[in-house]
Amino acid sequence: MYKKIISDEIRAYKKKIGINLAARRKEKGLSQANLAELVGISTSSLGCIEIGRSQPKIDTLWKFAKILGIQPHEIYINEPNKSEKELRETRNKLNEANIKLEEANKTIEKLKFCKKLVQELGKIYDKEIL
Repeated sequence: MYKKIISDEIRAYKKKIGINLAARRKEKGLSQANLAELVGISTSSLGCIEIGRSQPKIDTLWKFAKILGIQPHEIYINEPNKSEKELRETRNKLNEANIKLEEANKTIEKLKFCKKLVQELGKIYDKEIL
């Protein structure tokens, strides 16, 4: 039972790699024959990788990445290209978060100062009362 589950997961993983690789290849406007030639493998080998029948060797993976202008791990994960608008929105959200973080840090510093002040006032109060 476990062998079948693992086997199914491996098969799904290989298929995902193939889909991602094919998508990246198409984004660059390369045919299977073009990419296979640049990497130094046969077109049929690339086809097998893209349909999930086989998996690229590590050195082949690096060649794919270099030719496609991506990092090797990007073949294993599929993040759709974000539009400029989405990137701007993400940057704006990060900037807003950084501003809020700076404000929170300032508030924390003020609270620390207040705490010290209260402690000092407590010492003065204790001396005068006691």
